[in-house]
Amino acid sequence: MWYSLYRDFTLCGCFEFVSCILSQSLRTEIDNHEPRIHLVCNNGQKLIDEGHEAASEFTRLIEDLLAKWQQLKDAVENRRNKLLQSEKAQQVSFCYAAY
Repeated sequence: MWYSLYRDFTLCGCFEFVSCILSQSLRTEIDNHEPRIHLVCNNGQKLIDEGHEAASEFTRLIEDLLAKWQQLKDAVENRRNKLLQSEKAQQVSFCYAAY
């Protein structure tokens, strides 16, 4: 019985570990793209400031890009938090199952 619990816990722990690594990898990928997002927004803002004929459209697109970028970052952070909660729940569950 002990081996079975240990094996199940280690498999769950392994899954949680891999999920955390993937989550961190995704977060790193997002962080690496952040300068590019700001560059695009800054270039658009320059066009707006210069009075480009599509300035109102550029403003809308910049706002939309920034809102969606923030939604993506929030979703990744939410996922990370859920993975951490799941990992803690697995640890507690294992401790109670061992007794």
